[in-house]
Amino acid sequence: MAFLISGGKPLYGCIRAQGAKNAALPMLFATLLCTEPVTLYGVPDIGDVRVALSLLSSLGVKIEYDGSGTLTVDATAAEPPTFSLLEAEKIRASSYLLGATVARFGEGSIPYPGGCSFGVRPLDYHRAGLEALGVLWEEDARGIRVEKRKEKGAVYHLPYPSVGATVNFVLGALGVKGESTLFGYAHEHHVLDFIAFLRTVGAKICLEGDALHIKGGERLTGGSYTVTPDAIEAGTYLIAAAATGGEVTVEGVRYGELSPLLLAFGRMNIPFRFSGDALTVTPASHIRTTAVTAAPYPGFPTDLHPQMTVLLSRAEGGGKISDLVWDERFSYLGELEKMGLRVNRFPHGVRVFESKLHPAVVTSTDLRGGAALITAALACEGESKILEEEIILRGYEMLPVKLFSLGADIRTEA
Repeated sequence: MAFLISGGKPLYGCIRAQGAKNAALPMLFATLLCTEPVTLYGVPDIGDVRVALSLLSSLGVKIEYDGSGTLTVDATAAEPPTFSLLEAEKIRASSYLLGATVARFGEGSIPYPGGCSFGVRPLDYHRAGLEALGVLWEEDARGIRVEKRKEKGAVYHLPYPSVGATVNFVLGALGVKGESTLFGYAHEHHVLDFIAFLRTVGAKICLEGDALHIKGGERLTGGSYTVTPDAIEAGTYLIAAAATGGEVTVEGVRYGELSPLLLAFGRMNIPFRFSGDALTVTPASHIRTTAVTAAPYPGFPTDLHPQMTVLLSRAEGGGKISDLVWDERFSYLGELEKMGLRVNRFPHGVRVFESKLHPAVVTSTDLRGGAALITAALACEGESKILEEEIILRGYEMLPVKLFSLGADIRTEA
């Protein structure tokens, strides 16, 4: 499957942000700890969520999903995962089964998690955090096996504010009697939303400065919760609007989550305005050069770095992108170079030159890299073909429909 895009036209219109992919996924796996049904609102209908639901169904979890955001999960009859759970290899978020299975069942096994491929993505911080909680972690060719060996809380200092390691430590700590403390946790809004969800279903978690205090061994009940809006999806459409010289409003967003992007827009002379929960980007008379460094929050989001590369190619003088989260997250550059992007690589980053983009046949190498290809195709005149569109749909709900509503000429080719 592929996307065919005839670009060169400004995007205009209004769309509403989907629920956050990176908040919904840990919530779904956390429902394994709940003794009553849980209803989640605003769950995006995307590829990664479908895989997560399939994984939970394979464990005996009952799921009711209307496909429009409302989902009810009943994990009371769930069973621990085994190495036969091969779909775990499709998404990175399957790693959350490790903390969840320790807390719920005391032991379990999963194949190695998958997800986007942009360099080495180890689970060493996940492992160290769970081992601090008394978990035995074993690996072989089949995957990872975990087993709870102790019933006591722990104090763990994350060497780096890893989102995944934060989630797994919190999940594991909820299944261990006593209080555990995590220093250096990830402060991204989707992590805080995940913690807010856990508190809704009965978890006793206290945020104090740079520390998370988790009281484990407590019964988690059921309840309902609305997933926070997806700042990455919103940012992708806002960047596309700026790159095409259009005017786009995204409703249902929160200023704080988008502030790193908006600071960059300000430096680049890209006008924007907030009204309630709606953010509008308007055409810039000219786009100025800037340097952007992707880093843990409150730094610029790494998941918007590839899309920002395209926007910098439209700026007077280009710009620079560095990534301190995933320094090998540049595999998409080869595909953008087919579209005329001119760059020079340097350690942890890339110098982007002002470039005249042109259409081409390109392939999505990863989720956000694929979003960058769409941004480039929208910004240049002529028809581009983007292969492996299913990779992009792992994180973007109704993407062709939303772009079409903004005036884009986009269709899907079998």
